[in-house]
Amino acid sequence: MRAPFEFSYALVSCKRHSFQAGFRLRPIRPHTVALCYITKGSGTVLIDDTPHDIEPGACFMLQPGMFIEASAAQDNDVHFFLLQYIEVKLPVPERNICIKPADPQHGESRPIAFLIVAQVTVLSVLEQLEQSMLERGHGAWLRGQAMLYELLYVLHSDYESQKQNRNESIQRTIDFMEQHYMERVKVGKLPDMAGMTSSSYCRAFKRKTGMTPGEYLTNVRVQRAKDLLAMSNHSIKDVAQGVGFQDELYFSRVFKKSAGLSPTIYVKKYGQRIAIVSKLFLQDHLLALGIKPIAAPSFPNYCSTASGFPVYLHHLLHGTKPLNAEQHIHPREVLMMAPDYILKMNFKLNQDNQVWTDMTANTISFDGFDSWHGYQRYIAKMVGKEQEAEAVIRNIAYMEEQAKEILRPITRTGKWTIVRIHENDLRIQGISGHAINDLFYGSFGFQPEAEVTHSFYKCIALSELVELNPERIIILWSQRDDVMKLQSNPLWRELRAARENRVYVPDSFEWDPWGPFGRAHMIRESVKYFQQQCR
Repeated sequence: MRAPFEFSYALVSCKRHSFQAGFRLRPIRPHTVALCYITKGSGTVLIDDTPHDIEPGACFMLQPGMFIEASAAQDNDVHFFLLQYIEVKLPVPERNICIKPADPQHGESRPIAFLIVAQVTVLSVLEQLEQSMLERGHGAWLRGQAMLYELLYVLHSDYESQKQNRNESIQRTIDFMEQHYMERVKVGKLPDMAGMTSSSYCRAFKRKTGMTPGEYLTNVRVQRAKDLLAMSNHSIKDVAQGVGFQDELYFSRVFKKSAGLSPTIYVKKYGQRIAIVSKLFLQDHLLALGIKPIAAPSFPNYCSTASGFPVYLHHLLHGTKPLNAEQHIHPREVLMMAPDYILKMNFKLNQDNQVWTDMTANTISFDGFDSWHGYQRYIAKMVGKEQEAEAVIRNIAYMEEQAKEILRPITRTGKWTIVRIHENDLRIQGISGHAINDLFYGSFGFQPEAEVTHSFYKCIALSELVELNPERIIILWSQRDDVMKLQSNPLWRELRAARENRVYVPDSFEWDPWGPFGRAHMIRESVKYFQQQCR
C-alpha cells in the first residue's frame, strides 16, 4: 500500500499514432511509464505474453521493461494516443502516511488493461495534452502537468467505479451458486448474469476467489456434502442428490479428489455427533476443523439471523439445532439428540456442569481459556485434528498481520480507549486478558491511553471517563439506545473525543474475536469501518 505524494509524475510526451490494417508491431520494451488509449479500430496486443483485445475505449497501462507486441485487424486501421510520463519517488515523512485505495498507478491490483467508460472525458483531456505539448513556455508546461494529473484522476475514478461494479456482479453470481448449488447450475450462463463477457468474467472471478467458476461451484457442493455426511442419518446417495449430483459414483470421485477421502471413509472419520452448551460460539472452532455440531449456542436477542447464530456462521450451521444460551438449557433437550460428546461451559443461567456430567459420561466440562487459540487447540485435541488447528491459527495470524499493515496509518494517529456500555455499566477494556483487547491493542496495533494499564476490563463512572479524557474512543457491543443515552449526558460533551468528533461506534454486535470465523469476520469489518471513518 503506497502513501499519497510518495510519487510525483512528469509528462514526457503525448502523441496520436495509427497502425494500418494488418500492421504488426515488432516486439518492444518501453523505457518510461506509458498509457495507450485506443480511439478507433480493432486488433490484439500482447503484454508480457498475455493477450488483450484492442477496441475503442481500451486503455493499456505499460510499465518500463514490459514486453509488448501488437497487431491491427486485417479489415481496419487502429488509431490511438500514446502518452509517456515518468514517476519520481519523493521522500515522505512517516506522519503523512495514510490509507489509499489501490489505483491504476500503484499497488498489487494495478490493471494492465481495462475499458474506459468515461471515454469522452478521457479523449478531451488527451487532446488538450497533445496541444499543450506544441506550446512553449513555463505556463504551458505547468498546464500539461496539471492535465496529466487530471487524466490520471479520471482513469483512477473510472477504474475504481468499474471494479466496484464488477465485484458486485461477481458476488451476485457467487450468491446464486451458493443458493442454487443443489440444482443444475449452468456455469456458462453466469457471465450473462454478471453482464460481462465470458473471458473477462472468468478472469475477474478467479482474481476474486482464486478458482474458476466451475471449481468454485464444485467446492460449494463438496463443502455442503461434508456438512450432510457429518450428520450420520444421511445416505451417500441422498447427499449426492442433495448437493446437485445425479450420479453417485461421479459424486464419489469428485468428493475424493477434493477431500482426499471417499465419502464412506469421511463419514467414519469425521461423522462425530457433538453438541455444544456454551457462552461462546464454540461451533466456530469445530466448523474451522470441518465438523458441524448437531446443537450449538445461539443468542437470538443479539444476532440478526433467524437461527440466533452470527451472520457469518448462519449458513454454515444449516441443520444444527440452536440452543438459546440466553436462558437455561436443560440436559434433556440435548440428550434426546443422542450426541457422541457434549462440550459444556459454566455460564449465566447454566451454572450446572456437575448436573450434566452426572447425567452422561460423554459431557466434557471446562471453564475456558484466555485466548481464542486456546479453545481452538483444546477442541482440536479432543477430535484429533491438531494439525488442522495449527493451520487455522496460522491463517488468522496472517490476516491480522495484513490488517495491522493496512490500519497502521490510523493506529499511529493518537491514543485510543475501548468502551462498552453493558447493562447500565460503563466498561473500559484493558490492554490484555481478553480477546478484544489482544486483537485491537496487540494484533491491530492501536495505542492505548497511558492511563489504561489494567487487564480484562473495569467498570467506571462517566465522571471517571471524563477525568481520563480519552483522545479517541471506540464503543463496542453496546445497544444503540444506551449509546444515545450516554451521549445525551452533559458530562459526555466535556470529553475531548466527543468535542473533536473522534468517537467511533461500529455496528459490532456480531463481532466476535473468540473463534476463527468470527475473528476473520471482525478483522474484515474493522478494517472496512476504520478505512471509511478515517479517510
